[in-house]
Amino acid sequence: MSEHQVIECSTLQRINPLLEALTARINAAGEPAEKIRLAGELQQEVDAFLDCPNHQASRLECRNCRLIATLRHQATELVRGTGRLSAFQGRMGP
Repeated sequence: MSEHQVIECSTLQRINPLLEALTARINAAGEPAEKIRLAGELQQEVDAFLDCPNHQASRLECRNCRLIATLRHQATELVRGTGRLSAFQGRMGP
């Protein structure tokens, strides 16, 4: 089985490089505030992707795209929540 599966979706293929670049920038960011900001950008892109005008619930590719987008959305929520917690703990001191 291939490690990299290709989903035949022109919308995903168009937007995925941006999503991956934003994800890499989040992972590289050191400060919680920067992670939160980047996660917000990623979430906006993912939310727009979830509103895909070509979505057809009966198509497997569409269901897989929706799953990927939903997982990315959940990941941004985790990053933003963790970033806010880290920032809060930083203000509380040792």
